Amino acid sequence: NILASSFYNTIISKENAMCEQHVLYQKIFEMLHNPNPIMRFLGLYDLLLVLVSKENDIQQKYVHNYLGKNKKRYEPYITFVKNKEGKSEDTLTQLRNEIAHCEQTNDFEKYRTVGSRISPAVIRILLCVLNDVICEKSKGI
Repeated sequence: NILASSFYNTIISKENAMCEQHVLYQKIFEMLHNPNPIMRFLGLYDLLLVLVSKENDIQQKYVHNYLGKNKKRYEPYITFVKNKEGKSEDTLTQLRNEIAHCEQTNDFEKYRTVGSRISPAVIRILLCVLNDVICEKSKGI
């Protein structure tokens, strides 16, 4: 589990929009209470997806584009790799897609293997990206 102190240190030690977006930060904190690392990751990733997408156009390409525009900020934690189709894919989206593939194929062993790769460091960088997006939205960027 992610400790409350770790969550707050990740967010509070950086610029944040806690006052303007208290409910959103509370939602993130509650997602972190889920004991399953896959569910924590999916909840946070899906929130990021909604925040960076256009209102009626929720697509992973917006996560990829945001991370691509801010590549230097998140290196070396988020990298870009080629997927099976030869397209560039960020490591967060790649992980999300691997989970979805496990669900589609009902491959429980692969699901567990993918879940074991969701470390506190992965959650931490996802929290940092979420915080940056929330701050930018609060400033109207």
